[in-house]
Amino acid sequence: MTDLRLKRHETFSIREGWLQKGINIIAESPECFKKDSGPKYFGLGANMCKSLKYWLAATDIAKFSSIAELTNFGSLLKRYDPYLQDQFSWFLIHAKLAMNFTDAPVINQLFNVSYSKFDKESFTYYLCDYFKAKDMNISSNSSLESDINIALRSYCIMDGSNPENNMNCPLGRLGLLQMDGKRNYTKQQPTYSSLSYLAVYYVMDTCMESREDFNLEDLLKKENNPLKVFNISKSTLFLYLDEMKNYGIINLVKTAGLNTIHINKPLALNDIFEQYYKGK
Repeated sequence: MTDLRLKRHETFSIREGWLQKGINIIAESPECFKKDSGPKYFGLGANMCKSLKYWLAATDIAKFSSIAELTNFGSLLKRYDPYLQDQFSWFLIHAKLAMNFTDAPVINQLFNVSYSKFDKESFTYYLCDYFKAKDMNISSNSSLESDINIALRSYCIMDGSNPENNMNCPLGRLGLLQMDGKRNYTKQQPTYSSLSYLAVYYVMDTCMESREDFNLEDLLKKENNPLKVFNISKSTLFLYLDEMKNYGIINLVKTAGLNTIHINKPLALNDIFEQYYKGK
């Protein structure tokens, strides 16, 4: 039985300014997370620094050994959007987090669970059953509850009167989850124009492990597919696929009742950033 890695966030969701501060300070001072150094570099308490380190790793922005180092993704954010002002960056940060079962199992399942409306209690029961079926050990109920609270808090604007409140997580601005009253939650599809086809391509390509040809039906059976990660409908996915086709990235061929996607122009993450910012 494998132990789940829970409560590594120190009960803090991502705060306004945290990730961009992490990106820019790591680029200048790789030693910034050495023992007891964090508060001096980041102006945060020790537990907040531990939380920041966790979120930087869980979103694949940084990796840590004897020093802190930006990943390729972190380096691209530093190059193209160092202050994380573009929603495109946040959709990619969300995708990295939502597809990361190892470091963020509760957030991963929040987006992979099949129902679109739920309450905290039903989601908790679902997680317990899911992890048990995966032969994964929950270290404590309180740790699981903490991760659930942080996951829900990360994607909901808790102070609706002030979306810029620095206690709110920037992921809440993506509009992927709405709290109805005090108990119920509803997944929401982001506005079409706010989500780039390039972010959808990235998730699709990652999910299908960069295969050049695959059936759309196979894609939709997988966890971490674009419909789940971004809460989009199948009909909306076709709109994004049409955009990819118009830019020469894919061909969509319908044969024998199947939709076959052929990747004409594979895009690495570097290419995705370049193409997005070239088009702005």
